Amino acid sequence: MNAITSRLAPLSVAAAGVLAVAGAAQADSRHHHAYSHLPHTHTFSHGHAHGSHHSGGQAIGNAIIVGGLLLGGIALLDALSDSNTNANVSISTHIGSSNGPVLTWTPPAHNPPVVAPPTHAPAPQYTTKCRDHGHISLVKDGPRQFSLRRPDGAVLAQIEGGRPLQRKIASALDTFGIDSTCVVKTERYGRIEKTRFFLADGRLPRVPLHWSGADEVQRINPDYLSVVHTGASFEVRRRGGETIARLQTRKAAHAYIAYFERMGARKRGVFKNGLGETKFTVFAR
Repeated sequence: MNAITSRLAPLSVAAAGVLAVAGAAQADSRHHHAYSHLPHTHTFSHGHAHGSHHSGGQAIGNAIIVGGLLLGGIALLDALSDSNTNANVSISTHIGSSNGPVLTWTPPAHNPPVVAPPTHAPAPQYTTKCRDHGHISLVKDGPRQFSLRRPDGAVLAQIEGGRPLQRKIASALDTFGIDSTCVVKTERYGRIEKTRFFLADGRLPRVPLHWSGADEVQRINPDYLSVVHTGASFEVRRRGGETIARLQTRKAAHAYIAYFERMGARKRGVFKNGLGETKFTVFAR
């Protein structure tokens, strides 16, 4: 309470001083001669003295008023500087008539908005090269062996299996329009690891979960995949422990998962041979 009183005291003194000076100036501006009721004329000397009297008194009043404004402003700033004000405050002082000068002071805001620093996800440490082949064909290379090839004859994948497996893969490529491949390449200590993904129109195909063209369609959530070092290789496993890929380096395994996230892979179509071994996979949305 004493702190508030000590802060209001300068304001009261300043306001009283301003009002008192305003009253004195108003009284000075309304003075009259003792002989004003009699007809008289102003001579040059009298007119000069009379004008000097008016202008001098008015100048003194203006000076006092300005001094009062400065004194009130200093007291006001001094009182407000001692208090911790965060909101805008507007204070007005009218002097003389309602059209007199107005003193208004608004302190600036002291709480700038807090901006959180942007978070930058680390870029994946792999390179990607995708290519549209226009058509991918299946070619029988020998007994229980066939390959997927580009139109120019370059081999994309070699698969061991009989004719039933060859027909199922050919049907899948035709059903989902798989005509592109994307190679994800990683390099560590001179060892280069490449993983090829088969795409439809440059992106993963959209495959139904219960599609009967594949031996099995599995759900994939990249957040739940883990990398396990088996000694000879690094396995990418699902939450239940099932292995979906084996790679030679840990970096390649992490790039494998990062590419799933980038492409929005949520399913994995599995094609098996007569012995139940997985021979070909298609990742899909």
